[in-house]
Amino acid sequence: MAPRKTERQLNLVICLLAARRYLTREKIRDSVEGYQGLSDAAFQRMFERDKDDLRDLGIPIETGSNDSYFDDEQGYRILPGDFELPPVEFSQEEQVVLGIAAHVFDGAGLAPRATRRSASSKRQASSSRPSASYSPAWVATTRRSASSGKPSPIGDGSVSTTVRLA
Repeated sequence: MAPRKTERQLNLVICLLAARRYLTREKIRDSVEGYQGLSDAAFQRMFERDKDDLRDLGIPIETGSNDSYFDDEQGYRILPGDFELPPVEFSQEEQVVLGIAAHVFDGAGLAPRATRRSASSKRQASSSRPSASYSPAWVATTRRSASSGKPSPIGDGSVSTTVRLA
């Protein structure tokens, strides 16, 4: 999408999300950057294309009227509850992986690549074939109680789970 089109459509989404009532086409035309200065026919075509594009992206644009007695003037809005994403929940294994990733990237900096590599990875990079013992994967093992599923110390009959990041 062209930057102007993307910006106009984003402005339309923001405008419709902020609306407490249905907005008429004329109100949208006056409020959204990119629709001003167009002829009626050009605005109509552009607005319809933008609505279709947004609906194709899964954005629920609702049509209706603010006046129950006169349905002749249609309005548009996006209900925030229909637009919001559901809460994100992670399993215990996914939480372990995210924790490892956070730990790994916690110390990452903008140092040159050569200064961050270990001696074994430098040796492998200089050799013509990789060594069989070299593995770039991070491995984490968590121990959980078989009965409660909570983290537990080693040697208490717990179940071990290994997560491998390659």
